[in-house]
Amino acid sequence: GSSTQSFMLTVTASFPVFTLSRSNQTVAQGSAAGFTVNSTGGPITSFSISPSAPAKMSFDTSTGELSGSPSLVKSVSIYTVTATNASGKATRQFRLTVNPAIPAFSLSVSSATVVVGDAVGFTVDTTVGSVSRYFVSPRLPFGLMFNRRTGALSGVARSVQLATTYTVTGVGLGGSSTQSFVLTVNPALPVLSLSRYSQTVVKGFAAGFTVKLTGGAATFAISPIPAGMSFNTSTGTLSGNPSVVQSETILTVTATNW
Repeated sequence: GSSTQSFMLTVTASFPVFTLSRSNQTVAQGSAAGFTVNSTGGPITSFSISPSAPAKMSFDTSTGELSGSPSLVKSVSIYTVTATNASGKATRQFRLTVNPAIPAFSLSVSSATVVVGDAVGFTVDTTVGSVSRYFVSPRLPFGLMFNRRTGALSGVARSVQLATTYTVTGVGLGGSSTQSFVLTVNPALPVLSLSRYSQTVVKGFAAGFTVKLTGGAATFAISPIPAGMSFNTSTGTLSGNPSVVQSETILTVTATNW
């Protein structure tokens, strides 16, 4: 005769085994961070991370990848990554340190060419990290003010100067960075008036005018100059006794201080 017995066999997946592409990382605030996963055991059905991923970073529960750019400064934090399948779980740890970012900022303008009496200024836009104080070098000319808290420059140019480069330095917990500002201040445009704007005289009699100037020192020129008369290029005075009869003629007087 014969008899039988039953045998039930169940084969489950191997336990999950995996490694992280890195187990420790130190980055600056706002810089890329994270890791990928290499699975060497049984198929992994899902991943989890604890505590949750840092602000501005994301964790993929299908692949186990952590990616992004952490936005908050933190001392070393330990994250536990868990891989799960039907047979069990496996864990790995990842240590992440986020230091303050080296601050980066831009100026609303990088150069300005103005004349005496014009307003001058710029503002600051911080693009990375944080700045606690700003400094400028060399010393600003009279009439201009610099705000060390905001980095803003404002005021009115009071004196002539050649192109000068000013270095603006922003200092924060993560370090410092600089931007340059070039300022050129030209003399104010000369404004002149004549003691008279028209004159009719007899040949050989005295004629001419004097000049009143505002806007700083200047040199003068005239075109044309009548025969028998002289023009002073330092004072702008026209004087003399015209020696040639002429119909009405327009004389152009130019003051220059550039």
